[in-house]
Amino acid sequence: MALQAVYEAVRATQTARSTTIDPNLDLSEVTIQQVDEFLRHHGEKDRPGALLTALAVLEARPDLVHDQSSREPLAGIINTIAQLMTPTLTITQDGDTADYQNVRQSASIGIDLVHLITSQDDVELSAAATVALIAYTDATVQWSDPDLAESAQEVLDAHFDHGNTSVQQFILEDVLHAFIRPLFSKSRPATVTASGRKAEFVQTSRYDTFNADAEANKPWKYQSRYAITVFAWTVDHADRETIQKNWHQFTPVLLTLLDETDTPLKLKSLDIFKAFWSKCPPDLMQQTGLAQVFEDAIFPAVLYLPSLTPEDESVQVLNATYSALFAIAGIDADYNTSKPQSDPKFSDKQRKLVHKIVREGILTAYQHSSEYIRIVEVLCKQLQLVVNGMGIFAVKHLKDAIPMLSAIISDPFATVHPASLIAALDALRAVQNTCWPRVPNYANNIIKMLMLCWLRIEEDEHSNNSDGQDNPEKDDQHRGAPNTVMLEASVIKEKLKHNARMLDAILTTSQEEHQNSDPVSGNGEKIEESRRSVGGGTLSERVRPLVEKHRSLGELFGP
Repeated sequence: MALQAVYEAVRATQTARSTTIDPNLDLSEVTIQQVDEFLRHHGEKDRPGALLTALAVLEARPDLVHDQSSREPLAGIINTIAQLMTPTLTITQDGDTADYQNVRQSASIGIDLVHLITSQDDVELSAAATVALIAYTDATVQWSDPDLAESAQEVLDAHFDHGNTSVQQFILEDVLHAFIRPLFSKSRPATVTASGRKAEFVQTSRYDTFNADAEANKPWKYQSRYAITVFAWTVDHADRETIQKNWHQFTPVLLTLLDETDTPLKLKSLDIFKAFWSKCPPDLMQQTGLAQVFEDAIFPAVLYLPSLTPEDESVQVLNATYSALFAIAGIDADYNTSKPQSDPKFSDKQRKLVHKIVREGILTAYQHSSEYIRIVEVLCKQLQLVVNGMGIFAVKHLKDAIPMLSAIISDPFATVHPASLIAALDALRAVQNTCWPRVPNYANNIIKMLMLCWLRIEEDEHSNNSDGQDNPEKDDQHRGAPNTVMLEASVIKEKLKHNARMLDAILTTSQEEHQNSDPVSGNGEKIEESRRSVGGGTLSERVRPLVEKHRSLGELFGP
Protein backbone atom coordinates (compact mmCIF):
# COMPACT_ATOMS: atom_id res chain seq x y z
CA MET A 1 0.00 0.00 0.00
CA ALA A 2 1.34 3.43 -0.97
CA LEU A 3 0.50 5.10 2.35
CA GLN A 4 2.26 2.36 4.29
CA ALA A 5 5.35 2.79 2.12
CA VAL A 6 5.44 6.52 2.84
CA TYR A 7 4.99 5.78 6.53
CA GLU A 8 7.92 3.34 6.52
CA ALA A 9 10.07 6.00 4.87
CA VAL A 10 9.09 8.46 7.58
CA ARG A 11 9.99 6.00 10.32
CA ALA A 12 13.31 5.20 8.65
CA THR A 13 14.47 8.81 8.49
CA GLN A 14 13.47 9.63 12.10
CA THR A 15 13.63 13.33 11.17
CA ALA A 16 10.34 15.08 10.65
CA ARG A 17 11.27 17.55 7.92
CA SER A 18 13.72 15.58 5.75
CA THR A 19 11.36 12.88 4.46
CA THR A 20 11.12 12.65 0.70
CA ILE A 21 8.81 10.34 -1.21
CA ASP A 22 10.29 7.82 -3.63
CA PRO A 23 9.49 9.22 -7.10
CA ASN A 24 8.77 5.68 -8.26
CA LEU A 25 6.05 5.31 -5.65
CA ASP A 26 2.59 5.52 -7.22
CA LEU A 27 0.27 7.73 -5.15
CA SER A 28 -2.24 8.34 -7.91
CA GLU A 29 -4.85 6.04 -6.40
CA VAL A 30 -4.65 7.53 -2.90
CA THR A 31 -7.81 9.33 -1.75
CA ILE A 32 -8.53 11.75 1.08
CA GLN A 33 -10.68 9.10 2.73
CA GLN A 34 -7.72 6.71 2.75
CA VAL A 35 -5.44 9.34 4.29
CA ASP A 36 -8.05 9.99 6.96
CA GLU A 37 -8.42 6.29 7.69
CA PHE A 38 -4.64 5.91 7.86
CA LEU A 39 -4.42 8.72 10.42
CA ARG A 40 -7.10 7.13 12.56
CA HIS A 41 -5.40 3.73 12.44
CA HIS A 42 -1.79 4.76 13.05
CA GLY A 43 -2.25 8.05 14.87
CA GLU A 44 -2.74 6.80 18.40
CA LYS A 45 0.46 4.74 18.33
CA ASP A 46 2.67 7.19 16.42
CA ARG A 47 1.18 10.65 16.11
CA PRO A 48 4.19 12.45 14.59
CA GLY A 49 4.79 9.64 12.09
CA ALA A 50 1.17 9.40 11.00
CA LEU A 51 0.77 13.16 10.66
CA LEU A 52 4.01 13.52 8.72
CA THR A 53 2.91 10.75 6.37
CA ALA A 54 -0.32 12.61 5.67
CA LEU A 55 1.58 15.87 5.11
CA ALA A 56 4.01 14.24 2.69
CA VAL A 57 1.18 12.69 0.68
CA LEU A 58 -0.87 15.90 0.47
CA GLU A 59 2.19 17.89 -0.58
CA ALA A 60 2.91 15.31 -3.28
CA ARG A 61 -0.75 15.22 -4.35
CA PRO A 62 -1.96 18.85 -4.14
CA ASP A 63 -4.95 17.90 -6.28
CA LEU A 64 -6.41 16.07 -3.28
CA VAL A 65 -6.78 19.42 -1.54
CA HIS A 66 -7.84 21.40 -4.62
CA ASP A 67 -10.46 18.92 -5.82
CA GLN A 68 -13.93 20.37 -5.21
CA SER A 69 -15.35 16.89 -4.64
CA SER A 70 -13.02 16.46 -1.66
CA ARG A 71 -14.56 19.23 0.45
CA GLU A 72 -16.57 16.98 2.76
CA PRO A 73 -13.74 14.44 3.25
CA LEU A 74 -11.35 17.34 3.94
CA ALA A 75 -13.62 18.50 6.74
CA GLY A 76 -13.43 15.01 8.20
CA ILE A 77 -9.65 14.79 8.01
CA ILE A 78 -9.34 18.18 9.73
CA ASN A 79 -11.22 16.74 12.71
CA THR A 80 -8.90 13.73 12.76
CA ILE A 81 -5.84 15.97 12.64
CA ALA A 82 -7.28 18.08 15.46
CA GLN A 83 -7.75 14.99 17.59
CA LEU A 84 -4.15 13.88 17.03
CA MET A 85 -2.58 17.28 17.68
CA THR A 86 -4.65 18.08 20.79
CA PRO A 87 -2.23 18.07 23.76
CA THR A 88 -3.83 15.36 25.87
CA LEU A 89 -1.38 15.08 28.77
CA THR A 90 -0.42 12.43 31.31
CA ILE A 91 -0.49 14.67 34.37
CA THR A 92 -1.66 13.12 37.64
CA GLN A 93 -1.52 13.97 41.33
CA ASP A 94 1.62 11.83 41.50
CA GLY A 95 3.50 13.73 38.82
CA ASP A 96 3.84 14.66 35.17
CA THR A 97 4.99 11.97 32.72
CA ALA A 98 3.98 13.70 29.49
CA ASP A 99 6.33 13.47 26.50
CA TYR A 100 6.28 17.16 25.59
CA GLN A 101 8.75 16.80 22.74
CA ASN A 102 6.41 14.33 21.07
CA VAL A 103 3.44 16.65 21.67
CA ARG A 104 5.26 19.64 20.17
CA GLN A 105 6.39 17.63 17.17
CA SER A 106 2.85 16.41 16.51
CA ALA A 107 1.53 19.95 16.85
CA SER A 108 4.08 21.38 14.43
CA ILE A 109 3.15 18.89 11.72
CA GLY A 110 -0.55 19.16 12.51
CA ILE A 111 -0.53 22.94 12.17
CA ASP A 112 1.20 22.65 8.79
CA LEU A 113 -1.44 20.16 7.69
CA VAL A 114 -4.31 22.36 8.82
CA HIS A 115 -2.75 25.37 7.10
CA LEU A 116 -2.32 23.40 3.87
CA ILE A 117 -5.93 22.19 3.86
CA THR A 118 -7.57 25.45 4.93
CA SER A 119 -5.63 27.45 2.34
CA GLN A 120 -8.58 26.68 0.08
CA ASP A 121 -11.21 29.41 0.31
CA ASP A 122 -14.17 27.14 0.94
CA VAL A 123 -12.57 24.86 3.56
CA GLU A 124 -13.10 26.02 7.14
CA LEU A 125 -11.82 24.90 10.49
CA SER A 126 -14.11 22.88 12.69
CA ALA A 127 -14.66 23.98 16.29
CA ALA A 128 -12.53 21.08 17.52
CA ALA A 129 -9.64 22.03 15.24
CA THR A 130 -9.90 25.67 16.29
CA VAL A 131 -9.72 24.73 19.97
CA ALA A 132 -6.74 22.46 19.26
CA LEU A 133 -4.91 25.36 17.61
CA ILE A 134 -5.73 27.72 20.49
CA ALA A 135 -4.12 25.25 22.89
CA TYR A 136 -0.72 26.14 21.38
CA THR A 137 -1.05 29.93 21.34
CA ASP A 138 0.71 30.36 24.69
CA ALA A 139 4.46 30.06 24.09
CA THR A 140 5.18 29.71 27.81
CA VAL A 141 3.46 26.35 28.36
CA GLN A 142 5.47 23.14 28.17
CA TRP A 143 3.62 21.72 25.17
CA SER A 144 4.23 24.80 23.00
CA ASP A 145 7.02 27.18 22.04
CA PRO A 146 7.28 30.60 20.35
CA ASP A 147 7.27 29.16 16.82
CA LEU A 148 4.25 26.96 17.48
CA ALA A 149 2.38 29.82 19.14
CA GLU A 150 3.01 32.12 16.19
CA SER A 151 2.04 29.50 13.60
CA ALA A 152 -1.15 28.55 15.43
CA GLN A 153 -2.24 32.16 15.80
CA GLU A 154 -1.60 32.87 12.12
CA VAL A 155 -3.93 30.02 11.11
CA LEU A 156 -6.54 31.24 13.61
CA ASP A 157 -6.33 34.81 12.32
CA ALA A 158 -6.83 33.65 8.75
CA HIS A 159 -9.78 31.50 9.81
CA PHE A 160 -11.62 34.29 11.62
CA ASP A 161 -10.76 36.91 9.00
CA HIS A 162 -12.16 34.90 6.10
CA GLY A 163 -14.53 32.39 7.70
CA ASN A 164 -18.23 32.59 8.42
CA THR A 165 -17.90 32.42 12.22
CA SER A 166 -17.10 35.53 14.25
CA VAL A 167 -14.64 35.37 17.13
CA GLN A 168 -17.27 36.44 19.66
CA GLN A 169 -19.78 33.84 18.49
CA PHE A 170 -17.12 31.14 18.61
CA ILE A 171 -16.11 32.18 22.14
CA LEU A 172 -19.63 31.97 23.50
CA GLU A 173 -20.95 28.90 21.71
CA ASP A 174 -18.00 26.66 20.97
CA VAL A 175 -15.56 27.50 23.75
CA LEU A 176 -17.39 28.61 26.88
CA HIS A 177 -20.55 26.54 26.45
CA ALA A 178 -19.41 23.44 24.57
CA PHE A 179 -15.78 23.05 25.66
CA ILE A 180 -15.01 24.86 28.93
CA ARG A 181 -18.24 24.35 30.84
CA PRO A 182 -18.20 20.51 30.84
CA LEU A 183 -14.57 20.40 31.98
CA PHE A 184 -15.22 22.72 34.95
CA SER A 185 -18.71 21.51 35.85
CA LYS A 186 -17.60 19.30 38.76
CA SER A 187 -15.24 21.82 40.34
CA ARG A 188 -17.35 24.96 40.48
CA PRO A 189 -16.53 27.01 43.61
CA ALA A 190 -19.22 27.17 46.27
CA THR A 191 -19.01 30.97 46.32
CA VAL A 192 -20.96 31.25 43.06
CA THR A 193 -24.12 29.65 41.77
CA ALA A 194 -24.37 27.48 38.67
CA SER A 195 -25.38 30.61 36.74
CA GLY A 196 -22.17 32.39 37.76
CA ARG A 197 -23.70 34.74 40.31
CA LYS A 198 -22.70 35.27 43.92
CA ALA A 199 -23.98 32.56 46.26
CA GLU A 200 -25.77 33.95 49.30
CA PHE A 201 -24.99 30.90 51.43
CA VAL A 202 -21.66 29.11 51.11
CA GLN A 203 -22.11 25.63 52.53
CA THR A 204 -18.94 23.83 51.52
CA SER A 205 -15.29 24.74 51.49
CA ARG A 206 -13.65 25.69 48.23
CA TYR A 207 -10.36 24.24 49.41
CA ASP A 208 -10.93 20.63 48.44
CA THR A 209 -7.95 20.29 46.13
CA PHE A 210 -6.51 17.21 47.78
CA ASN A 211 -9.01 14.40 47.38
CA ALA A 212 -9.15 11.04 45.73
CA ASP A 213 -11.48 12.24 42.96
CA ALA A 214 -9.46 15.33 42.03
CA GLU A 215 -8.37 13.98 38.65
CA ALA A 216 -11.94 13.07 37.73
CA ASN A 217 -13.41 16.31 39.05
CA LYS A 218 -10.71 18.53 37.58
CA PRO A 219 -9.79 17.25 34.12
CA TRP A 220 -8.72 20.80 33.23
CA LYS A 221 -5.92 20.53 35.80
CA TYR A 222 -4.63 17.13 34.71
CA GLN A 223 -5.15 15.41 31.35
CA SER A 224 -6.78 18.49 29.78
CA ARG A 225 -4.50 21.16 31.25
CA TYR A 226 -4.54 22.93 27.89
CA ALA A 227 -8.09 24.06 28.71
CA ILE A 228 -6.55 26.81 30.85
CA THR A 229 -4.68 28.12 27.81
CA VAL A 230 -7.90 28.03 25.80
CA PHE A 231 -9.75 29.95 28.51
CA ALA A 232 -6.96 32.54 28.72
CA TRP A 233 -7.14 33.03 24.94
CA THR A 234 -10.90 33.41 25.24
CA VAL A 235 -10.61 36.19 27.81
CA ASP A 236 -7.93 37.95 25.76
CA HIS A 237 -10.03 37.89 22.58
CA ALA A 238 -13.45 38.57 24.09
CA ASP A 239 -14.49 42.18 23.61
CA ARG A 240 -16.00 44.38 26.30
CA GLU A 241 -19.55 43.87 25.07
CA THR A 242 -19.20 40.09 25.18
CA ILE A 243 -17.92 40.16 28.75
CA GLN A 244 -20.50 42.72 29.86
CA LYS A 245 -23.40 40.60 28.60
CA ASN A 246 -21.97 37.18 29.42
CA TRP A 247 -19.78 37.75 32.49
CA HIS A 248 -21.57 34.92 34.33
CA GLN A 249 -20.04 32.41 31.90
CA PHE A 250 -16.53 33.57 32.78
CA THR A 251 -16.69 34.00 36.55
CA PRO A 252 -17.16 30.37 37.72
CA VAL A 253 -14.14 29.23 35.71
CA LEU A 254 -12.04 32.17 36.82
CA LEU A 255 -12.87 31.66 40.51
CA THR A 256 -12.11 27.96 40.21
CA LEU A 257 -8.66 28.75 38.83
CA LEU A 258 -8.01 31.41 41.48
CA ASP A 259 -8.66 28.86 44.21
CA GLU A 260 -5.77 26.70 43.03
CA THR A 261 -2.71 26.75 45.28
CA ASP A 262 -0.10 25.49 42.79
CA THR A 263 2.17 28.41 41.97
CA PRO A 264 2.09 28.07 38.13
CA LEU A 265 -1.71 27.86 38.15
CA LYS A 266 -1.97 30.70 40.65
CA LEU A 267 0.16 32.97 38.46
CA LYS A 268 -1.77 32.06 35.32
CA SER A 269 -5.14 32.59 36.99
CA LEU A 270 -4.08 36.02 38.24
CA ASP A 271 -3.00 37.02 34.74
CA ILE A 272 -6.34 35.88 33.34
CA PHE A 273 -8.18 37.75 36.08
CA LYS A 274 -6.43 41.02 35.26
CA ALA A 275 -7.31 40.65 31.57
CA PHE A 276 -10.93 39.89 32.50
CA TRP A 277 -11.20 42.75 35.00
CA SER A 278 -9.77 45.28 32.56
CA LYS A 279 -12.68 44.58 30.20
CA CYS A 280 -15.42 44.72 32.83
CA PRO A 281 -17.52 47.89 32.71
CA PRO A 282 -17.06 50.13 35.76
CA ASP A 283 -18.89 48.94 38.86
CA LEU A 284 -20.27 45.79 37.17
CA MET A 285 -18.61 43.39 39.60
CA GLN A 286 -19.43 45.66 42.53
CA GLN A 287 -23.11 45.67 41.61
CA THR A 288 -23.24 41.90 41.24
CA GLY A 289 -21.42 41.32 44.52
CA LEU A 290 -18.62 39.41 42.81
CA ALA A 291 -15.95 42.01 43.55
CA GLN A 292 -15.95 40.82 47.16
CA VAL A 293 -15.88 37.19 46.03
CA PHE A 294 -12.84 37.85 43.84
CA GLU A 295 -11.16 39.77 46.65
CA ASP A 296 -11.70 36.85 49.04
CA ALA A 297 -10.28 34.43 46.47
CA ILE A 298 -7.19 36.51 45.69
CA PHE A 299 -6.21 38.11 49.00
CA PRO A 300 -4.84 34.99 50.77
CA ALA A 301 -2.02 34.90 48.22
CA VAL A 302 -0.42 37.98 49.84
CA LEU A 303 0.83 35.54 52.47
CA TYR A 304 2.59 33.24 50.01
CA LEU A 305 5.80 33.94 51.90
CA PRO A 306 9.04 32.14 52.73
CA SER A 307 9.77 29.72 54.17
CA LEU A 308 6.50 27.93 53.35
CA THR A 309 6.76 29.25 49.80
CA PRO A 310 10.15 29.28 48.01
CA GLU A 311 11.45 32.84 47.73
CA ASP A 312 11.53 32.84 43.91
CA GLU A 313 7.91 31.70 43.74
CA SER A 314 6.89 34.12 46.48
CA VAL A 315 8.28 37.08 44.54
CA GLN A 316 6.27 36.11 41.45
CA VAL A 317 3.04 35.45 43.34
CA LEU A 318 3.24 38.64 45.40
CA ASN A 319 3.79 40.85 42.36
CA ALA A 320 0.86 39.26 40.52
CA THR A 321 -1.41 39.27 43.57
CA TYR A 322 -0.93 42.92 44.47
CA SER A 323 -1.44 43.92 40.85
CA ALA A 324 -4.79 42.06 40.84
CA LEU A 325 -5.86 43.59 44.16
CA PHE A 326 -4.94 47.07 42.94
CA ALA A 327 -7.22 46.51 39.95
CA ILE A 328 -10.15 45.66 42.25
CA ALA A 329 -9.35 48.66 44.44
CA GLY A 330 -9.28 51.04 41.49
CA ILE A 331 -5.55 51.75 41.60
CA ASP A 332 -3.79 51.84 38.24
CA ALA A 333 -0.88 49.42 38.62
CA ASP A 334 0.66 50.75 35.37
CA TYR A 335 0.61 54.34 36.58
CA ASN A 336 3.91 56.23 36.79
CA THR A 337 4.80 55.39 40.37
CA SER A 338 7.08 58.39 40.80
CA LYS A 339 4.07 60.67 41.21
CA PRO A 340 0.79 60.44 43.14
CA GLN A 341 -2.34 59.77 41.14
CA SER A 342 -4.31 62.98 40.79
CA ASP A 343 -7.58 63.13 42.73
CA PRO A 344 -8.02 59.41 43.46
CA LYS A 345 -11.66 58.42 43.94
CA PHE A 346 -12.68 55.24 45.70
CA SER A 347 -15.96 53.71 46.72
CA ASP A 348 -16.32 52.79 50.38
CA LYS A 349 -15.55 49.15 49.59
CA GLN A 350 -12.51 50.08 47.53
CA ARG A 351 -11.22 52.35 50.29
CA LYS A 352 -11.54 49.51 52.79
CA LEU A 353 -9.66 47.20 50.44
CA VAL A 354 -6.85 49.71 49.97
CA HIS A 355 -6.36 49.99 53.72
CA LYS A 356 -6.54 46.20 54.01
CA ILE A 357 -3.83 45.82 51.36
CA VAL A 358 -1.49 48.00 53.39
CA ARG A 359 -2.38 46.69 56.84
CA GLU A 360 -2.97 42.96 56.27
CA GLY A 361 -0.85 42.64 53.16
CA ILE A 362 2.31 44.75 53.00
CA LEU A 363 2.86 45.46 56.69
CA THR A 364 1.95 41.95 57.84
CA ALA A 365 4.11 40.34 55.16
CA TYR A 366 7.05 42.52 56.21
CA GLN A 367 6.70 41.43 59.82
CA HIS A 368 6.86 37.78 58.76
CA SER A 369 9.54 38.02 56.06
CA SER A 370 11.76 40.99 56.84
CA GLU A 371 14.86 38.77 56.66
CA TYR A 372 14.18 37.89 53.00
CA ILE A 373 15.62 40.84 51.16
CA ARG A 374 13.94 40.16 47.79
CA ILE A 375 10.56 40.02 49.51
CA VAL A 376 11.38 43.33 51.17
CA GLU A 377 12.08 44.82 47.74
CA VAL A 378 8.70 43.63 46.43
CA LEU A 379 6.86 45.00 49.47
CA CYS A 380 8.54 48.40 49.18
CA LYS A 381 7.61 48.65 45.51
CA GLN A 382 4.01 47.77 46.32
CA LEU A 383 3.98 50.28 49.16
CA GLN A 384 5.17 53.01 46.81
CA LEU A 385 2.46 52.17 44.31
CA VAL A 386 -0.38 51.95 46.82
CA VAL A 387 0.66 55.16 48.61
CA ASN A 388 0.75 57.06 45.33
CA GLY A 389 -2.56 55.46 44.38
CA MET A 390 -4.47 56.24 47.57
CA GLY A 391 -3.04 59.73 48.04
CA ILE A 392 -3.72 61.53 51.31
CA PHE A 393 -5.62 58.50 52.63
CA ALA A 394 -2.18 56.95 53.22
CA VAL A 395 -1.64 59.14 56.31
CA LYS A 396 -3.59 56.52 58.23
CA HIS A 397 -0.64 54.15 57.88
CA LEU A 398 2.25 56.53 58.54
CA LYS A 399 2.72 55.27 62.10
CA ASP A 400 3.50 51.80 60.71
CA ALA A 401 5.00 52.61 57.31
CA ILE A 402 7.67 55.01 58.61
CA PRO A 403 9.12 52.50 61.13
CA MET A 404 9.13 49.82 58.41
CA LEU A 405 11.03 52.05 55.98
CA SER A 406 13.32 53.25 58.75
CA ALA A 407 14.30 49.68 59.62
CA ILE A 408 15.09 48.92 55.97
CA ILE A 409 16.95 52.12 55.11
CA SER A 410 19.00 52.30 58.31
CA ASP A 411 19.87 48.59 58.35
CA PRO A 412 23.69 48.21 58.55
CA PHE A 413 23.55 45.62 55.76
CA ALA A 414 21.11 47.51 53.52
CA THR A 415 23.77 48.21 50.88
CA VAL A 416 24.34 44.49 50.36
CA HIS A 417 21.18 44.40 48.23
CA PRO A 418 20.95 47.85 46.59
CA ALA A 419 17.67 47.08 44.78
CA SER A 420 15.80 46.74 48.08
CA LEU A 421 17.33 49.91 49.45
CA ILE A 422 16.44 51.84 46.30
CA ALA A 423 12.86 50.52 46.49
CA ALA A 424 12.61 51.64 50.12
CA LEU A 425 13.90 55.13 49.27
CA ASP A 426 11.39 55.38 46.42
CA ALA A 427 8.63 54.36 48.84
CA LEU A 428 9.80 57.03 51.30
CA ARG A 429 9.65 59.60 48.52
CA ALA A 430 6.05 58.56 47.80
CA VAL A 431 5.16 58.85 51.48
CA GLN A 432 6.62 62.36 51.72
CA ASN A 433 5.01 63.41 48.46
CA THR A 434 1.49 62.31 49.39
CA CYS A 435 1.42 62.64 53.18
CA TRP A 436 3.48 65.82 53.56
CA PRO A 437 1.06 67.56 55.97
CA ARG A 438 1.81 64.87 58.58
CA VAL A 439 5.46 64.23 57.71
CA PRO A 440 6.80 66.86 60.19
CA ASN A 441 5.65 64.55 62.99
CA TYR A 442 8.13 61.97 61.71
CA ALA A 443 10.89 64.34 60.62
CA ASN A 444 13.46 63.26 63.21
CA ASN A 445 12.92 59.61 62.32
CA ILE A 446 13.39 60.37 58.63
CA ILE A 447 16.53 62.39 59.34
CA LYS A 448 17.93 59.50 61.34
CA MET A 449 17.36 56.89 58.63
CA LEU A 450 18.79 59.11 55.90
CA MET A 451 21.83 59.94 58.02
CA LEU A 452 22.62 56.33 58.97
CA CYS A 453 22.27 55.15 55.39
CA TRP A 454 24.50 57.95 54.09
CA LEU A 455 27.21 57.23 56.63
CA ARG A 456 27.06 53.53 55.80
CA ILE A 457 27.60 54.24 52.10
CA GLU A 458 30.49 56.58 52.92
CA GLU A 459 32.02 53.79 54.99
CA ASP A 460 31.59 51.28 52.16
CA GLU A 461 33.18 53.67 49.65
CA HIS A 462 36.13 54.24 51.96
CA SER A 463 36.50 50.48 52.42
CA ASN A 464 36.43 49.87 48.65
CA ASN A 465 39.08 52.55 48.08
CA SER A 466 41.26 50.99 50.76
CA ASP A 467 40.93 47.56 49.15
CA GLY A 468 42.01 49.02 45.83
CA GLN A 469 45.12 50.56 47.35
CA ASP A 470 46.00 47.37 49.22
CA ASN A 471 45.45 45.19 46.10
CA PRO A 472 46.71 47.19 43.10
CA GLU A 473 46.73 44.11 40.83
CA LYS A 474 43.06 43.47 41.58
CA ASP A 475 42.31 47.14 41.00
CA ASP A 476 44.12 47.05 37.62
CA GLN A 477 42.02 44.10 36.49
CA HIS A 478 38.84 46.17 36.86
CA ARG A 479 40.25 49.47 35.67
CA GLY A 480 38.32 50.85 32.71
CA ALA A 481 35.27 48.68 33.38
CA PRO A 482 32.09 50.17 34.91
CA ASN A 483 32.25 49.93 38.68
CA THR A 484 28.84 48.56 39.52
CA VAL A 485 29.24 49.14 43.23
CA MET A 486 30.12 52.81 42.73
CA LEU A 487 27.28 53.33 40.26
CA GLU A 488 24.77 51.85 42.69
CA ALA A 489 26.18 53.94 45.53
CA SER A 490 25.81 57.05 43.37
CA VAL A 491 22.16 56.23 42.63
CA ILE A 492 21.41 55.60 46.30
CA LYS A 493 23.09 58.82 47.39
CA GLU A 494 21.07 60.81 44.87
CA LYS A 495 17.86 59.30 46.20
CA LEU A 496 18.93 60.05 49.76
CA LYS A 497 19.59 63.68 48.82
CA HIS A 498 16.26 63.90 46.99
CA ASN A 499 14.41 62.68 50.08
CA ALA A 500 16.35 65.14 52.20
CA ARG A 501 15.39 68.01 49.89
CA MET A 502 11.74 66.94 50.05
CA LEU A 503 11.88 66.90 53.84
CA ASP A 504 13.50 70.33 53.82
CA ALA A 505 10.69 71.73 51.67
CA ILE A 506 8.03 70.12 53.88
CA LEU A 507 9.55 71.48 57.09
CA THR A 508 9.98 74.93 55.56
CA THR A 509 6.33 74.97 54.52
CA SER A 510 5.31 73.76 57.97
CA GLN A 511 7.41 76.52 59.57
CA GLU A 512 5.74 79.16 57.42
CA GLU A 513 2.32 77.83 58.37
CA HIS A 514 3.25 78.06 62.04
CA GLN A 515 4.40 81.63 61.61
CA ASN A 516 1.19 82.57 59.79
CA SER A 517 -1.02 80.92 62.42
CA ASP A 518 -2.80 83.07 64.95
CA PRO A 519 -0.98 82.26 68.24
CA VAL A 520 -4.04 83.38 70.19
CA SER A 521 -6.49 81.01 68.54
CA GLY A 522 -7.03 77.49 69.69
CA ASN A 523 -5.78 76.20 66.36
CA GLY A 524 -2.55 78.14 66.71
CA GLU A 525 -1.99 76.73 70.19
CA LYS A 526 -2.43 73.19 68.87
CA ILE A 527 0.03 73.79 66.03
CA GLU A 528 2.60 75.30 68.38
CA GLU A 529 2.19 72.44 70.82
CA SER A 530 2.62 69.93 67.99
CA ARG A 531 5.71 71.78 66.80
CA ARG A 532 7.33 71.61 70.23
CA SER A 533 6.45 67.93 70.65
CA VAL A 534 8.35 66.86 67.52
CA GLY A 535 11.41 69.00 68.00
CA GLY A 536 10.34 71.90 65.75
CA GLY A 537 12.52 73.89 63.39
CA THR A 538 13.63 73.67 59.80
CA LEU A 539 15.82 70.90 58.47
CA SER A 540 18.99 72.96 58.72
CA GLU A 541 18.26 73.72 62.36
CA ARG A 542 17.65 70.08 63.17
CA VAL A 543 20.72 68.65 61.41
CA ARG A 544 23.25 71.34 62.37
CA PRO A 545 24.71 69.31 65.28
CA LEU A 546 24.93 66.23 63.06
CA VAL A 547 26.75 68.05 60.29
CA GLU A 548 29.20 69.54 62.78
CA LYS A 549 30.05 66.02 63.95
CA HIS A 550 30.08 64.36 60.50
CA ARG A 551 31.13 66.85 57.82
CA SER A 552 30.13 64.46 55.01
CA LEU A 553 26.49 64.95 56.00
CA GLY A 554 26.73 68.46 54.64
CA GLU A 555 26.37 67.01 51.14
CA LEU A 556 23.28 65.08 52.19
CA PHE A 557 21.46 67.86 53.99
CA GLY A 558 23.01 70.81 52.20
CA PRO A 559 21.30 72.99 49.57
